[in-house]
Amino acid sequence: MKLIDLPELAVPASVQEGLLNAFTRKIQIRGDFPSSLSLIEKIFQLIDSGQSSSAEIAEMVRVDHLLALRLISIVNHDHYRQSHPIYSVSA
Repeated sequence: MKLIDLPELAVPASVQEGLLNAFTRKIQIRGDFPSSLSLIEKIFQLIDSGQSSSAEIAEMVRVDHLLALRLISIVNHDHYRQSHPIYSVSA
């Protein structure tokens, strides 16, 4: 799976990969992820295409408020957090 480029956040590729893996594992383990499976599939397709911008992906994530909340929760976890907390999904 290709990773998105987030130069404005200066997120290292290893952190992006870790976040994506953690997110994917949570979906697979719980099996109760209430977000639309079709929306999640579209987001993964955008990421895999390698031709989408972070703004396009952020816009799709913002469609589902619970998905946005869960992603923000994951990126603010001590293991992944950078120097400052993230409060919103934006490009």
